[in-house]
Amino acid sequence: MSLRTTLFASKARKRVTIGAIAGLIILVSVFFIDWIANQPVTSVINIPSSAYTSPKITYQKIDTAYFATKIPSIYQVTKTVDNYDQTNLNISAYSRSTKIEIAFVTDVLPSGGLGGLSSYQLRSTDTTDYAPYYNSQLPSGAVAFQATSGQSMYSVFIIHNGRYAAVTVSNGAPTDLLTLLNGIFSAWLWS
Repeated sequence: MSLRTTLFASKARKRVTIGAIAGLIILVSVFFIDWIANQPVTSVINIPSSAYTSPKITYQKIDTAYFATKIPSIYQVTKTVDNYDQTNLNISAYSRSTKIEIAFVTDVLPSGGLGGLSSYQLRSTDTTDYAPYYNSQLPSGAVAFQATSGQSMYSVFIIHNGRYAAVTVSNGAPTDLLTLLNGIFSAWLWS
């Protein structure tokens, strides 16, 4: 046998050996992939709670001599009536789970209109901490403000038949506060 024949035979054996090894690797890979594909899935997928649909929200009615509305039942409500003239009504509501606070105040409108209210004057003149807020879902004629520093807060002032009401929501994410505020005013009825 010549040297050339020996080298050619050696190269041919290497090719056959490499081909056989490659075929074996492919065959093992196919069996392994098939085996994995037929195994039961045991992974746990964590889905964030925000991906679930919200449970049905129940509401409680806020019914006064001056107005009625509704808020979610998770709020604890406290009412205070000014015993001097029985016209001023303060209602506060707080949720332990969300930490959001709601305040309702209603009274006889001062002779100076909303400008005669210290809470309105503060929000309309302190442009460092408050800014006007516009929302088409609020009642017609409503004047609203949002806090521009500190915790999130929205206050809405409305007038009806010589009375005013101020509704403030605070201490929550702006989207949560606005959703709550829009819900309060979508159910709002003056008495």
